[in-house]
Order: sequence, then structure tokens, then C-alpha cells
Amino acid sequence: MIKKQIWFSQMGNDKIIGIVITEDDITKERKAFLGTGSGLNESGDALHVAQTGAKIHHSMIESILEQLSDVSIEDIEKEIVKLKNERDELKDQNTILERRVKKLKNVIFTIKKNSETNVSVMTTIFDFVDAFENQLNDGLLSARSFATDYFKSISKNGRR
Repeated sequence: MIKKQIWFSQMGNDKIIGIVITEDDITKERKAFLGTGSGLNESGDALHVAQTGAKIHHSMIESILEQLSDVSIEDIEKEIVKLKNERDELKDQNTILERRVKKLKNVIFTIKKNSETNVSVMTTIFDFVDAFENQLNDGLLSARSFATDYFKSISKNGRR
């Protein structure tokens, strides 16, 4: 089956040159042929080129494209592989960074939790110092007996 026709001169001329692309109905394989036609009947000329024209191989088309673009298919394929490798490397780096972020979040959580505990400990110490100063100012108890009594009361009753 004729899939596409590309003509390089106008119909109605004595001879026309064109490329006809065919597709096999069963295998769906496509082939390209170069040939000439009469210029009088486009579909007849296409059939004539498909039957008698010179087959254009993929390597010929690739070579023409390379010459037109100054870039070889191999170079493009190498660049694609390189970009895929870079993409995979970035995915790996992203995974590593996600793990680091998770660890840092855990560290921050621990620091916040510890700072709350530290604030509680510092508050207890400040309360102790205030109570101790009050006892000293009032002339009550020795420092050792005060500290012992103070921490016993905390362990029994919670904060004082």
C-alpha cells in the first residue's frame, strides 16, 4: 500500500521525480523508492515508482540527514545515553538528599525535644536556686539538708 508520495517537480511536466513510501499490509514494514513518473497521473506514477523505482535504504536516509544537519545519528544516540545516565545520577543524588533531609528532620525533632527537656531542667534549677536563696536569707537549714529535702520533694510531687 502506498503510504506517502513526495514529488520534486509539478504534475503536468514531461517527467517528474519523486519518492514513494510504501507499507506492507501484513508486516507494516515501510520502504522508500526513488523514481520517475509521467507527470500525468499522480496515483499511477506513485504505483510505477513503487514497482520500478530504486529502493532507498535507511542508511542512505540517515546519511542524507547527517549531511544536512552535521550531526550523526550515532552522536545523537550517544547524547541520549549520556543524558539518561545524567538523569539516573540525578535521581540517585535526589534519593541521597531525601535521606539527608529525613535525618536532619529527625535531628531537629530530637533537638527540640531535648531543648524542652533542658528548659524543664533549667527551670527546676532556677526554682531550686530561688528557693535556696530564700532559705539562706531566712537563715533556715544548711545548704546540704536543703538540697536533699528539695530534690526529695520534687521526686515525690513533681515540680515544686
